[in-house]
Amino acid sequence: MRLFLVVISLMVCAGFERTLLANEAAQPLAPGSVVRMTSATEESLNVTLVLDWNGDAVVPLCGKMHLAGFLRGDALETLRLCLARFFKKKLELSLQEANPRQYAIRIGKRGEAPKEIRAAGRVSIASLIAKEGLPLEEKNIIRLLSPYGIDLVAASTSKVWSQPFQWRGGESIVIEKASDLTTNESFDVLGEVRKPGNYQYKPSQTVIDVLREVQGPTPQASFDSVFIYRHMKSEKIETTWDDKTHKIEPGDIVLVPSQKEGVFDKSLRWSSSVLAIVNTMFLILLARR
Repeated sequence: MRLFLVVISLMVCAGFERTLLANEAAQPLAPGSVVRMTSATEESLNVTLVLDWNGDAVVPLCGKMHLAGFLRGDALETLRLCLARFFKKKLELSLQEANPRQYAIRIGKRGEAPKEIRAAGRVSIASLIAKEGLPLEEKNIIRLLSPYGIDLVAASTSKVWSQPFQWRGGESIVIEKASDLTTNESFDVLGEVRKPGNYQYKPSQTVIDVLREVQGPTPQASFDSVFIYRHMKSEKIETTWDDKTHKIEPGDIVLVPSQKEGVFDKSLRWSSSVLAIVNTMFLILLARR
């Protein structure tokens, strides 16, 4: 009987861990994946995921409301749980194929009148640039401007441009030299802050200065990390919201993760840890009998 209980306990623990791993691995979300979100109380919503140049997911909802920052898992189930916490209701998500109809895209070099082209389905940005015969150099920067609230900026050598992209229409692709960015003295703030957007660069400005300026987190707020994307140097800097050492540079992107997603991640870890502790205590009690 004792051996039977031990086997059952181990099977329960292993099954729980397997479920977590399966959820994380199932249905990976590709850049630009289209997800259909349905709720019993609301009409369906279209959610488009866009992976930035470093592989982190930024989620614009209906092009207006943002679920800020990072999804640490790349599975549909992870997204569903995060969104369920965000909306505080049960949701169902399903992946959909890209719409085959054509979309209008403006493409060109910095300082020149862009040319409007048509693209259908999931086409990579690199293939569009090559098709239009626009020259690319290693020191070029590609900037994808989206009317839906999320811009992508990365070196032309970044792998993100060779990945299929889900077009929604109205996007603009701008090719510019890295040296031109020094005259564009601005930085972008995305994430869970009150006033995300584009801000003027000020010399010697730190992370805490930036977040105070956009009326972001206060000393009472708790964030795991704040990330600085420095695309000119292909850097991703992980720091804290009250960092006074890293200086913001022109062209930087400051991204503040959502507190809700941090709670979700911790809840998974805590659930697994608590189950393991309970299982260990149960085995110890059995061994003493």
